Amino acid sequence: MPTRNCLAAVRLSGLLLFPLALTLPLPNVHGASASLLPGTNLNLRLAAPIKTWDEAVPLGNGAMGVLLWGETNLLRLSLDRGDLWDERPSKAFLKVKARFTWASMQRMVTENKMAEFNEVFDSNYDYDGPPSKLPAGRIEILLNPVQSVQSFELNLATAEGFAHLNSNATIRAFVNAASVSRPVALVQIPGPVVHAIRLKAPESVKKLGYPPAQQGESDGLRWFRQEGVDGFEYAVCVGWKREDDATLFAATVATSREGKSPLAVAQARVKTALKAGYDKPLRAHADWWKKFWSQSSVTVPEPHILQHYYLVRYFYGAASRRNAPPMPLQGVWSADAGTLPPWKGDYHNDLNTQMTYMGYQAAGHFDEGACFLDVLWDMLPTFRKFSRDFYDAPGAAVPGVMSLAGQPLGGWGQYSLSPTMGAWNAHLFYLHWRYTGDDRFLRTRAYPWCREIGECLLHLLKPDANGLLKLPLSSSPEIFDNSRRAFLIPNSNYDLMSLKMLFLSLAEMASACGEAKASVSWANAAKQLGPFHSVADGTLLLDEKTPLPGSHRHLSNLMGLYPFNLITADGGERDRRIIDSSLNQWDKSGTAAWCGYSFSWMSTLRARVGDAESALRNLDIYARAFILRNGFHANGDQTKSGFSSMTYRPFTLEGNFLAVAAVHEMLLQSWSAHPGSGDWGVIRLFPATPWRWHDASFDDLRTEGGHRVSARRENNATTWFRLVAGRTGLLRIRDNFGGREPKWSRPGVQKVGDNFEIALKSGQVLEATMAKPATLPPAPPNVAEPLLIQKPAAIRANTLPLRIGADSDGGNRFIGEMARVSVFNRVLTAEEIKRLADQQELDAAGALGALVMQSSPAPSNFRPSAKTVGQVASAKDVDGLSGGVLRFDGQGFLEIPHDKLLDCLDGVTLSAWIRPRQLPPSGARIIDKSPVGAATAYLLDTYPGNSLRLITRDPHLSFAAKLPLNQWSHVAATVDGKTGQQLLYLNGELVARSE
Repeated sequence: MPTRNCLAAVRLSGLLLFPLALTLPLPNVHGASASLLPGTNLNLRLAAPIKTWDEAVPLGNGAMGVLLWGETNLLRLSLDRGDLWDERPSKAFLKVKARFTWASMQRMVTENKMAEFNEVFDSNYDYDGPPSKLPAGRIEILLNPVQSVQSFELNLATAEGFAHLNSNATIRAFVNAASVSRPVALVQIPGPVVHAIRLKAPESVKKLGYPPAQQGESDGLRWFRQEGVDGFEYAVCVGWKREDDATLFAATVATSREGKSPLAVAQARVKTALKAGYDKPLRAHADWWKKFWSQSSVTVPEPHILQHYYLVRYFYGAASRRNAPPMPLQGVWSADAGTLPPWKGDYHNDLNTQMTYMGYQAAGHFDEGACFLDVLWDMLPTFRKFSRDFYDAPGAAVPGVMSLAGQPLGGWGQYSLSPTMGAWNAHLFYLHWRYTGDDRFLRTRAYPWCREIGECLLHLLKPDANGLLKLPLSSSPEIFDNSRRAFLIPNSNYDLMSLKMLFLSLAEMASACGEAKASVSWANAAKQLGPFHSVADGTLLLDEKTPLPGSHRHLSNLMGLYPFNLITADGGERDRRIIDSSLNQWDKSGTAAWCGYSFSWMSTLRARVGDAESALRNLDIYARAFILRNGFHANGDQTKSGFSSMTYRPFTLEGNFLAVAAVHEMLLQSWSAHPGSGDWGVIRLFPATPWRWHDASFDDLRTEGGHRVSARRENNATTWFRLVAGRTGLLRIRDNFGGREPKWSRPGVQKVGDNFEIALKSGQVLEATMAKPATLPPAPPNVAEPLLIQKPAAIRANTLPLRIGADSDGGNRFIGEMARVSVFNRVLTAEEIKRLADQQELDAAGALGALVMQSSPAPSNFRPSAKTVGQVASAKDVDGLSGGVLRFDGQGFLEIPHDKLLDCLDGVTLSAWIRPRQLPPSGARIIDKSPVGAATAYLLDTYPGNSLRLITRDPHLSFAAKLPLNQWSHVAATVDGKTGQQLLYLNGELVARSE
């Protein structure tokens, strides 16, 4: 998804540490552990104060969410409800609706009319207008002055939130999981009567043209009623009563979809909840969660990973329930920051929704996963209409970015309107069938839904001169962002992999449904797509010609490795060569442009291909650097340790669920090396478990075929496992037992090649035990060492050339004149910079990369040679400015090869005289040694428009300089490598300073 929204930096202090001893016991040799409930040591514990919504304790029941936070004697409850949506089309969309078609998009791309393209397909994504999810409001409870919150806690076993007080008493809260259709939050506050209650209606809905909320209070109830448009309205109500020596609060959000008067619905619901009290509904709530946790359990020896694993599984129960909306970007915990929800609270189908629902299958949380599939099924008529109206095609198509009702929202059109996003959604239907073994679901949901997606795509594909099926437009999320370059040569590897996985899945599902002719047809379509694009050594390209340009957040050209199983470790020599070469390229490209989800995705992918140490290394980085203290996944590096150049903190859920999927892939795999064949694959126990996880176990994780598997690992070896057959048929178990012979609980097991095989009927049990090794094996050479967070560097080196007048991709070119462009490997004083601005001579000690037109010589140990790329003219003594002058007309730039002296790690000064002729809104590069979209080395430019911007890290430093056109200005910037202090100068005067 576009990483455009930047929020404030994270605060990491206040996290209470978890004890190393874990209360989840290993299973005994006779079966599962006595209790699958998470132990209290896995609870989320947070020190008070919590001053921001995105560090709060998250509670929810799928329909309604609550964030519990506060400080001293102020308790806050941020409310959310998943179906609060304004579905009106944006005004910008209505203006371009006639051109909002696939045919128009093809025309604009062919004619290179990207301004029109962005107007029609991107600009209609109005961040402050409809369509948009709506905020629900906030309750603030001012406790009695003698009470003060000391810490917060989330009890995972019962899904209760606690606020522990200075009196040793505890405030308790939950959102009733036993009643999704009538959601209510209950809060029990012990001790004296609270001091005050405030109910805050969201002000941000005024941006949508809504009138002020109507507030009211009577008989122990307080409420507001918010009118929307087209007859829609919603109400928030909170009520309270004294119970013994405590005050009970009940709160709810109701909408006009539940009755003509949502206020009456909300009031009645609150009164009913208050009458029932706290303990009785808590019992039903706890029973629901007991059943939820009974599906499976996991034990690994690293507390921070295990605690996060269980927290994220909790998110499934708290935020994804049948008969409620599926999880958008922030689930039922939309930002309570006085704004409309980030990214509209929409559904991004180019990674976010799909990866959010990739962790439930192995855990056995099928109802929680079916929440999304139910809604996709119900949207099928809407998707058919979109296919007709936008693509002029039969079948159904899923917008890459959509509202709760399934309407396309636009955004970067290369991805928000890519036709292959629906193929990725279809994969979730396919996996749900594979993991449940539910043939009724296959016949009535999975195959019909996926078939309609396939019909649309097959209509759009046309044979080229070689008979290969090609789309007219193709892209790869989100390579080259929203530029013209983002349209790759059809088909991109991303599109090719998505299409091939869909068609092979359809061939398999059609065969299982008895449609032999259709199965052959879909298999032939998959074959007509041709092979994946790679170079001779197997490295995957983006398309048939374009290599991966560098670090990128979206692993889109690796889709065939994960989440799909098109390129596998069991797929033969060619597959293994592709895996090794492609991952080597990604390693070389680095992680500067990664988000948090990139690390958890890479962890899952590395586990899938059997690289246990890299899987753990990436998961460890994610868990240490890319989660806020309450466990929410943050897109940027919160430690500022250099894992990514992005250090911002927008919270989205997909990174969390990929971390759960990564743990599952480390412990158990069952994919088939031959998708489409009907092969149920091989069960692999501990296939990518890292060396330092000497002891681990799991109970009742699921495999494809609907089998339940439990296993124990001791001294880095499997010592026991049990399988309960789901589907009747042949089971295959990979022999990765190091030569130890299993003792089987039943006869009939045979060794065939690398696998053990046995035919079982549904419900039959197979167990095996093996001797525990006496000692640990030696650590592998690439062992993943425990992660140590280093203090972040103020300036981070790279090996890119230094460019004058362009960025690292050759874009954002400067148009005008420059003179005396210099890079110093020290921080010049304010007096020295003033001398440069006064055109005085300066002792050039420490000057690096100074171009030939600078009067002071560079040090003798480094004489850079600048290469002209394209056209750059030079002149002398122009308009009274002595020395050499460079003229840039947008057709070229200067490039100085990398040298370690250009790293300037101790400090750097950038200096130049500039006379711009044009200053576009996107800015123009002056001096740049950083990769596009990332913050390493240093960059000085005019973004936005006529401003000044310095980037060496996030947050960057900028100043609204109002640079004049056709007039000389002196610009300079310094960065202290030790303190991180950043300064900007204009015409010798200090104009901006970092905090």
